[in-house]
Amino acid sequence: MRNVYLDTLELQPGTTERDVKKAYRRLAKIYHPDLSKDPNAQEKFIAINEAYNFLTKVGPTPHNETRNYNYNPEVSEYDQWRQQAKAKARAREEIRMQQRMIKQMLRSFQYAAFIILSFNVLLTVDWLLPKVEKE
Repeated sequence: MRNVYLDTLELQPGTTERDVKKAYRRLAKIYHPDLSKDPNAQEKFIAINEAYNFLTKVGPTPHNETRNYNYNPEVSEYDQWRQQAKAKARAREEIRMQQRMIKQMLRSFQYAAFIILSFNVLLTVDWLLPKVEKE
């Protein structure tokens, strides 16, 4: 049985949580999109991050002393975890889109408020100026 996540982090079955963290840090430094000149660095970094999250979050309960990283990615637990991760990502993206839209609306409101305020100031100045009557 082959584990995609162990292969991604270049680890062997039966590895410890400390080894997973070391491998993640090492590979994250190599493939971070801001540091690497590799054109596929972002995809590799995302895969490394996903593998780390899976290997550290999915596993035995806290009552078990050992972790077994021989997971088959085709198991329903993996599918469920993956769907939850995708749903969280979609929710974050929706929140970002809503925040952008609110900022745009507020910016438009500020422009409209400035125009209305300027018009009211001009009307007030016009009302305060003395009227000149023609003879």
